[in-house]
Amino acid sequence: MRNIGTRKCFGFTLLEIILVLVMLSIFSAMILPYYFSGAMSSYVPVQRLQVSNDLNYAMEKVIYDYSQITKSQSGINEFVNNFSSNYGSTFPECSASAEVFTIGNLTTSVMVTITSENNEKLYYILTVQE
Repeated sequence: MRNIGTRKCFGFTLLEIILVLVMLSIFSAMILPYYFSGAMSSYVPVQRLQVSNDLNYAMEKVIYDYSQITKSQSGINEFVNNFSSNYGSTFPECSASAEVFTIGNLTTSVMVTITSENNEKLYYILTVQE
């Protein structure tokens, strides 16, 4: 006689499959941040590069405009110290200052400093022959 009530089942039940999927998702949620933390903060170098680019562009504008105006110590000092009124609409996140000093007897130099809002600085020295 054949035994009708006995069946052999192969495979996994739905409950076992769901349990394994839940465990895998919890495990991957714990492990993935360790391996992909660089991808989550990859905007930081791009943002710093953009700030550096803005500082360089602002300095290029100051140097170009300096070459167009009279090259006197008071002229460049006043021009740079009025940075916000001259370039405020183009570079609202930057500020500038100028410091005058003398090298030898003939050459007066003006050190221009442009500072970003997160305190990154770019320096340039302009010489004034008088």
